Amino acid sequence: MNCKEATQLSVMKHEHKTRQMDRFRLFVHLLLCKYCRFFDRQQTMIDQEMKHFAEKEGLTSNEKAILKAKLDQTT
Repeated sequence: MNCKEATQLSVMKHEHKTRQMDRFRLFVHLLLCKYCRFFDRQQTMIDQEMKHFAEKEGLTSNEKAILKAKLDQTT
């Protein structure tokens, strides 16, 4: 599996649209590739923040600053 396939599977994984074999292939790739592991962690964080945002009508300025700081830490 190359990195392009891994990123596609990572996105699909977070949308719960992957088969068990694909999840296993992604797992193995993530063990070996630090860049895709980083992408997968960012994808997880974005999904969590989007769920949190969807539960609210919007973000306060303090919450925006916290979210920006978290995103800046990962890069």
